[in-house]
Amino acid sequence: MRIGKVFYIIFFTLILVVPVSAYIDPATGSMLLSALIGIIASSWFLLKQVIMKLKFFSPSGKGEASRHSLVLYSEGPQYWGVFKPLLDELVQRGEPCAYMTAHPDDPGLKYESDLVKTSYIGQGNRAYMRLNFLEADVCVATTPGLDVLQFKRSKRVKHYCHILHHLNNTSTYRLFGIDYYDSILLNGPHQEGIIRELEKKRGTPLKDLRIVGSTYLDSLFEKKKVLQLSENKDFTILISPSWGPNGLLRRYGMDLLGPLAESGMKLILRPHPQSSISEKEILEELKISLASYGNVQWDFNKENIHAMAQSDIMISDFSSIMFDYIFLFSRPVAVFNFNLDPRGFDLSDIEEENPYYMVKDSGAILHFDADDLASVPERIKTLTMDPHLQENIERLKVYACRHQGEAGSRSVDAILEIRENL
Repeated sequence: MRIGKVFYIIFFTLILVVPVSAYIDPATGSMLLSALIGIIASSWFLLKQVIMKLKFFSPSGKGEASRHSLVLYSEGPQYWGVFKPLLDELVQRGEPCAYMTAHPDDPGLKYESDLVKTSYIGQGNRAYMRLNFLEADVCVATTPGLDVLQFKRSKRVKHYCHILHHLNNTSTYRLFGIDYYDSILLNGPHQEGIIRELEKKRGTPLKDLRIVGSTYLDSLFEKKKVLQLSENKDFTILISPSWGPNGLLRRYGMDLLGPLAESGMKLILRPHPQSSISEKEILEELKISLASYGNVQWDFNKENIHAMAQSDIMISDFSSIMFDYIFLFSRPVAVFNFNLDPRGFDLSDIEEENPYYMVKDSGAILHFDADDLASVPERIKTLTMDPHLQENIERLKVYACRHQGEAGSRSVDAILEIRENL
C-alpha cells in the first residue's frame, strides 16, 4: 500500500466523531483540531524525510553515488548555456565531473562523454534533499539562496562556487542570495562592488571573486553565428520585461502597450517565463485588450535569441536580458525611470541610488520618464538614430563583458585552481 494512502486512512480515522456525553466549546475544539492536524502533518513530513534519507544512503552511510571531485548543478534547460562551455572545457582537459539537474528535459542529460556522469535528481524538495547530502570537493551552481532556505550546505562538500547567469549586478538577487557561497565567477568588475559592500555590512566572510567572462553569453554568440533570419522591413520593438510588482507589464500595462499598438509599429511581447505562472491573469487581460491589433505578436519560445534578432530596439525594466540584447546585437534598450521597490532584494541593503542599472549613463541604455507614456511611440525611433550609439555600446562591452569567447576556459581555470588550494 502506498504511503500516501496510509496517511489518508490514519487522518480520516482520527477525525471520525463518535457520540460522547461531553462538551467542548468551539474555540477549544478548533484548537485541538488544529493541533491534531499539525501533529499528523509533522509526522508525515518527518516520515518522508526519513524515507528520502534511506533512499539516498546505503547501510554504510555513504551516498548512493560515489564521491565526486567536481559537481555542476543546474536547475534546468534554461541554464544549459551556462554549463555547456564548462563541460566542453573539462572534457577537453580530461577532467571527470558530475552534472546534476533538477529537470528531466535538461539537454545536459544527453551529453556524451565517459568523463561526465549525468543524473536527474528530481525536482523541488527532492532535488534539494540530494544536494543537502552531496559529497564533493567543489560544487558549482547558478542557484541562489545557499544555506538560506531549502538549499543547505552539505557537510561533505568542501567548497561552493556560484557562477552568474546574467550580466547585471547582483543587487536584484533575493536577500542573502549569494552570501554563503565560497566563491563567485563574475562577468566584469561592475559586479564586484556590490558583493563587497554587502559582505562588509553583513559581516559575512570575504568570497573568492574571479572575473572570467560570461559562459552563457558565449553560448548565445555561437547560436547567433548559425541563426537564420527572415528579412524584416518593419521597424520592430521587442518588449521584454521582468516579472513581479516592479515589472513593466504590471506597472504600466495598457498605458504603455496601448499607444505602441496604435502606432502601427510591429511589437513583439515576450513576458518573463515566471509571468505565465505568477501573473497569468494580467497576461490574459493584456491578450484580450490587444487581440484586435495585427501588429502585435506574443513570443513564449524557450529561447529568446530569435525575438531579439527580429527587433530594432528593446523596451525593458530591470531585467538583465537588456544586456544580452545590447552585447549580442549592438542595439539599444529603452527603460523607464522609476524607483525599484527594494523590499525582499539585496538592493534594500545597498546605499547607492538605483544600482540595478549596470551603467546608468552608458548611452546604450536610454531612459524615459514614465509620466508621458503616450509620447513613447513617436520618440522611440529617434533613440536609434544617435550617432554615438555604437561607440557607447562598444565601450559598455569592454567594461562589462570581459573575455568574450574565453569564459569557458577561464572559468575552468578558476575552478581547478580553487580545488587545488582546498
